Amino acid sequence: MEVSGNGGAGWRRFCIETERSSTGVLVAGNLRTFDNEAVMHMRRLMLALALGSVAACSSSGVTNPNTIAAELRGTWTETGLGVGSSLVFRLQVTGTTVTGTGTYSGEAGPSGNLTVTGAIAGTNITLTLAQDDDVTYHLNAMLTSPNVLTGALFTTGDPVEVSFRKIQIDPV
Repeated sequence: MEVSGNGGAGWRRFCIETERSSTGVLVAGNLRTFDNEAVMHMRRLMLALALGSVAACSSSGVTNPNTIAAELRGTWTETGLGVGSSLVFRLQVTGTTVTGTGTYSGEAGPSGNLTVTGAIAGTNITLTLAQDDDVTYHLNAMLTSPNVLTGALFTTGDPVEVSFRKIQIDPV
């Protein structure tokens, strides 16, 4: 029999190699051994629970169409922009139709007003943001939480992943 181990805070784990492979834990001076098959079963169970939790969290976006319409109302700002840059818009929702107005500015670039039009289809939100300098952006997004709108923003080129945070809730 071979015993090897490493120290820890108040306990030690040992691998004891015998005719039947097992793992042991030294607890308060007593060696408790576990059959490796039982340990593997427990590991599989813990992995299944962890994967189930991840799956539940990854689908935690807002999915009820009525809730989406209600949560979309309000003022939103794009996150992750540099100092001096902003994209802010206020959205209203009637049924599945989305409208709004807002402002944009670049650090050393143009700034102005924009209008927003769009629609809600299931869990998908499509918005067109038309700036007063004749630049139009399209946003395909989802509410990943009641206060976070995440999606792809594009003009004619490749989409860029963007995220917006709700900064004001508008009454119904």
